[in-house]
Amino acid sequence: MNWFLYALLGAVLMSAYQVSTRVLLRSKGDSGAFTFITTFFGSLGLVLVLPFEKIRLVPTLLLLVGLLVFAAVFALVDLIFTKARQLEEVSVTSVAIQTGFFWSLLGAFLLFGESLSFRKVLGVLLILIGNLFIIWKGQKITLSQGFLLALLGTFLFNLVSFGDKRLVASFSPVFYKSSLFLFESLWLLFILGQHRLSRVTAELRVQGLGIVLVGPMIAFAVMFLNKSFEAGGEASKALPVFSLALIFSTLAGIVFLGERGNLGRKILAMVLAFVGAYLIQSS
Repeated sequence: MNWFLYALLGAVLMSAYQVSTRVLLRSKGDSGAFTFITTFFGSLGLVLVLPFEKIRLVPTLLLLVGLLVFAAVFALVDLIFTKARQLEEVSVTSVAIQTGFFWSLLGAFLLFGESLSFRKVLGVLLILIGNLFIIWKGQKITLSQGFLLALLGTFLFNLVSFGDKRLVASFSPVFYKSSLFLFESLWLLFILGQHRLSRVTAELRVQGLGIVLVGPMIAFAVMFLNKSFEAGGEASKALPVFSLALIFSTLAGIVFLGERGNLGRKILAMVLAFVGAYLIQSS
């Protein structure tokens, strides 16, 4: 497959993760333990497909240190977003997350020398407008703690995503992401504190076996994003296409959760986003 199809498949799986999380964590559960469990089972899911990938690794001490640091940053990002959503409405934190489009374009231009063609910029803007159509409900945006945390989390996620593009040259994507998720889960287990085991077992009882399936969704989503980078996808193209997860989540909400409010606006948003994806793919 080419880079676009990998990024698109990653977006579909990310949306499945977002919808599943929305259903499972709705007014119940321990978000910290939930994050550890999904991350751990995500790493196990990737390990199961390792035999189907030709493992590629250029081992160096710097590479190992980089992997540990990246895992810690991803764990921090997950915890930051969890805290942001506890302090602020999801619709408000989603607005902050849209700043990632700016970082993906600017960072790719400065770090990788990627071009900023008119079609690419227009495509990114259309996806951004489509996303804002979905999440904007006239809410008042203030520089609250939750909003600022979401901004910080978005910046850090894009920063380590650029690092992914670098490291994927030294790793095969499945091996890289399975290692990263495993190290991240160890960081998260440490952060859970002295009652970590009781928190994890309690969360497993609350959520049931469904939680085991959630982790592989996000693990394979980011693995396909890395496959997109490996297949030659520019960061300024792959990351915006990956962000179509919000549009797919909205579509899933309409079809499976009966979320049909503002249906006309949602359909317009999806049309704009898909046109934007087409422009990015053809730029």
